[in-house]
Amino acid sequence: MRKTAWLLCLSFLVTFFCINAALSERQEFKADYEALNGQPVPGHPEITFQTLCIENYPRIIQLSAWEAAELGENKAVVYLGAAWCPWCRNAVPCLMSAAETEGLSIIYYVDMSDERDLCEMMNGEKIRVIEGTPGYWALLEKLETFLPDYTQSLPDGTTVKMGEKRIYLPTLAYLQNGKYISIMQPLCKRTEKQTEYDPLSDMQRTDLTDQIIKWLQKNGSA
Repeated sequence: MRKTAWLLCLSFLVTFFCINAALSERQEFKADYEALNGQPVPGHPEITFQTLCIENYPRIIQLSAWEAAELGENKAVVYLGAAWCPWCRNAVPCLMSAAETEGLSIIYYVDMSDERDLCEMMNGEKIRVIEGTPGYWALLEKLETFLPDYTQSLPDGTTVKMGEKRIYLPTLAYLQNGKYISIMQPLCKRTEKQTEYDPLSDMQRTDLTDQIIKWLQKNGSA
């Protein structure tokens, strides 16, 4: 009898701590994104971040870039983004809606704010002004087959390749049997008067959600 009671107590404690951990992870993600609601964009005080309300979404498990590079799940979706990224803020509601439609209960999230490197062209020479973390380079290596070239626009309007690949934001990565098999950049074509900081229209949101659903379905059946 005592053994049964002890096992029930242990089971309760494990469940309690798992639920609290899940809520904490989601609250951290929610807090990061909602903290910028209506706040002025640095360097552009006339523009504000769009308002997001993140609730009742799949469980968000936050990882470092290194942890994402070493992730060994059978099937997993990893979202690479940042709260300050306007394209990410437009993509998040669509991603969550698509996840709910497809019954995706967990989304892994890497906040790339302090992970990526940054290069600039100075006098025709590439200068790395911010070093990427070891985890960023490990993750980039795992995704390199699917990643676009790192390019930068110059003041004269030309675009130059930096000679390496780049994890642009936002990026979704699909992991299967411990190996990344596909990525997607959940972006929507804007109208001429629409900036990246403007919310998507209902039609744009539906279209982007459908794109993500199709991507999830394609990889889920692979």
